[in-house]
Amino acid sequence: MFQDAMKKETGPALVLDFTEVDYIDSAGLGALVAAHVGAQRAMRKLAFAGMNTQVKALLDMTHVSELFKTYPTVKDAEAALTPS
Repeated sequence: MFQDAMKKETGPALVLDFTEVDYIDSAGLGALVAAHVGAQRAMRKLAFAGMNTQVKALLDMTHVSELFKTYPTVKDAEAALTPS
C-alpha cells in the first residue's frame, strides 16, 4: 500500500510524517529506500518528519539515515523544502 501511494505521488516535494509510526521492520526499511530512489528518479524532494528515537536509531544503525533528510516536525520539513 505504501509503495503504491508513493508511485502515485507526482508533486515536486513530499514530506512523510512518522509521528504515528512506532516501529519499522526490514520490509518497511526497504520501502523507504525504494521511496528515496523513486524520488531521486523523479527529481522530487523527499523529507521525513517526526521520527521517534526507535525508528531513528534503526535508520542510523543501518546507515540508511545518510540517504534521508529528517526533521523534528512536519512544519520544519515543509519549511526546508519550500523554495525561498
